[in-house]
Amino acid sequence: MGLKNYLMSRKDGNNDRYKMFIGQNIIKQLKDAGAVLALLSNKADGSGPLTGNDSPWVDLSGFGNDCTLFNQAGTVSSGWQSNPFVNRMDGTDDYGGFADTASLDITSAPLAIGVTFKNPTDDGGFTCAKSISAAGDTQYGLLNRVGRTIEFYVTGVPYAAFAVDSANYVNVIFYWDGVNVTSYENGVQKNQTTLGGTLTSYGTLKLCKRGTSHLAADICTQTIYTGSDINKILAAEAKISAEYLALNP
Repeated sequence: MGLKNYLMSRKDGNNDRYKMFIGQNIIKQLKDAGAVLALLSNKADGSGPLTGNDSPWVDLSGFGNDCTLFNQAGTVSSGWQSNPFVNRMDGTDDYGGFADTASLDITSAPLAIGVTFKNPTDDGGFTCAKSISAAGDTQYGLLNRVGRTIEFYVTGVPYAAFAVDSANYVNVIFYWDGVNVTSYENGVQKNQTTLGGTLTSYGTLKLCKRGTSHLAADICTQTIYTGSDINKILAAEAKISAEYLALNP
């Protein structure tokens, strides 16, 4: 008997134990890959989805970087959605905020930022951003601009940019190893740009906000890693994005 069938049989035909096992396995995989932030819409309360305008969005990395959600209405255009489970940012004033923690004060490589999202309107803005100054310049983040260009963005300079198929669900990763920034879409390498040195980190991380600009998008997962094994990161991202990518035509 396979593991799935065994766990299901131990619950009198119910698959709760199997689901719990798979959930724990995903969290372990994220931690092994070096996640310091792991927001999953289907486990937004720590084990299952949230509804309406519930907050916070619980971080599964073990670092306690929960995301506080602001201005969400709990409607079909703003807040938690089901089938599939996503957080819908309205592009007007919805955003997420984080506490100023040491684990998110990332100034050196390795660093990976991942997101699974859908942005059919091609609305421009950051999926996540961290300021370098009070003026709101961006130290690093993922940027989806009109024209479907997404990039690793550091102090006004784009790195490893590529055109993303944002009409469908996509998983995007930017990985910086201290020498190069490499971008991936759905596990496939897209571009690579040289970036050396270190980052200077100020302010706090924001989700779908930079300054007064807000991104309209369905956010499925948002992750940050400080692990050095890109293969582990790619495997973890493939696991948490699979149910969304399977919905694409």
